[in-house]
Amino acid sequence: MITYRFTLDGIEVPEPDGWLDFEQELLLDVQERILRYDYPISLRFFELGYETIEAKYQANYNSSLDLEVYKVVNGINGQLVAKGIIKLSNCTFNITKTPRKMVECEIDENTFQAFYFANKKANIPLTGDKSLNGDLF
Repeated sequence: MITYRFTLDGIEVPEPDGWLDFEQELLLDVQERILRYDYPISLRFFELGYETIEAKYQANYNSSLDLEVYKVVNGINGQLVAKGIIKLSNCTFNITKTPRKMVECEIDENTFQAFYFANKKANIPLTGDKSLNGDLF
């Protein structure tokens, strides 16, 4: 039997709604001349997933959580099948949802490519002596 194990910053959480419809698309970006990944749907977390996201949101709403999904075959942890980032500022909380609270989250890719394109258009002068993170060259 195949199931999946979900972690948010290493904390195991119940399977979110929307996982069975989860897709990873490979898009051709003609302007940037690259192939990039996209996750076109959101996942909805309840119970421990909701509590984990809500606690991190209360601590710093501008932070993010790492989502990892592992394939489990016959009770044995298998390969990592999906990895992404949940930006807390993009989450939608529904605290009045009955019978339980729910948070809907967009999933962003967590690859070198994502970090590269996030900083691609940053202007750094030729006389620059430190990076965007403040590290000296």
